[in-house]
Amino acid sequence: MSLWYCFVVMFCVYPAITVLVKSMDEGNKSEWSDIYFVPVITFLLYSFCDYLGRIISGYLQWPEKESWIIAVISIVRTVFIPLVMMCNAQPRHHLPVVIASDWLYILIIIAFGLSNGYLANITFITVPKIVGAHELQ
Repeated sequence: MSLWYCFVVMFCVYPAITVLVKSMDEGNKSEWSDIYFVPVITFLLYSFCDYLGRIISGYLQWPEKESWIIAVISIVRTVFIPLVMMCNAQPRHHLPVVIASDWLYILIIIAFGLSNGYLANITFITVPKIVGAHELQ
């Protein structure tokens, strides 16, 4: 269930909303903010952090057998949905931009990617340890 919810949160935000987030400096004739911000931050940085989270889970396996902690962490990741929506996602008709900083958005994407990769992998690693012997194949 934790793995399912981890991916539900991920697909609620990535790439549907994250692809809409624009740099706060867009339109200032900067190649970085006009051309490269979305592909580099939204896709490359997120994917790299997701991969890094999966690698970290191979070395740092916490929690080892407490499946309820994994469930709590999965639920806590729900906070990423409104966080990304509060960034500079355009077009914007009803909600104000609350997080008006490219650096905060980058930190959110780093935390979102790392937590997704770590949680997905740690769930796969933990399940065989908590499943009864009669259910193992």
